[in-house]
Amino acid sequence: MRMVEASPRKKPRKQLLAANELIETHSSEGDENNFDAKVKVEQDEDKTKYVTFYKRPSMSLLSTYRQTWKARHNHFARYSDVKPKEEKKPTVNELANQKGILQQVNGWKVYHLSAQMEEVIDLEETVYSRLSNLLEFVEKDPRALRNRTISNSLSDEDKIINKLTDLIKGNLQRSKLVQEQVAESKQQAIKILDHKTNIIEMVNKYISRRPLKKKEKS
Repeated sequence: MRMVEASPRKKPRKQLLAANELIETHSSEGDENNFDAKVKVEQDEDKTKYVTFYKRPSMSLLSTYRQTWKARHNHFARYSDVKPKEEKKPTVNELANQKGILQQVNGWKVYHLSAQMEEVIDLEETVYSRLSNLLEFVEKDPRALRNRTISNSLSDEDKIINKLTDLIKGNLQRSKLVQEQVAESKQQAIKILDHKTNIIEMVNKYISRRPLKKKEKS
């Protein structure tokens, strides 16, 4: 059996041979590979040496808040800054031309108030009479007097009676004082009507005689 021999390689040309030698001698592939390896090592070393932690910013309103003095524009710092508004005092003409002024001058409000005061006085009189009768009954109780004469020391019943009499006497004084004060205030209110005639003359003097228009009436 015949052995198959490999075909001989062609000899390279002289031009190609010289060019390949030049490329091999002047090529920098090896140096580039070495440089890349160095860079990778340095990067790895840097990663292990320097580790940076980025802190997340905390959200808060106080960091962005700045106090200004604009709020003081509509406020007052001293008591002297506040000036009360003076009420406009009505003139005699304005008072005389008010609606229903003659009815007010007649004093129907004063009469109504005095009638209510009379009712209060009557109620206090009835309360005073009832309390005085109760006090007489408690003080003139023969059973209570008998118990007091028998024993020198006060019993529970005597203590209750004494407390009851003190309360009744206090209410009697209060009722009497209320009657006197209400009667005095009633007299002072009725004295206002003594100037009724003078006020009616002033109203008739300053009242406008011309008929009022619809707008003025409203």
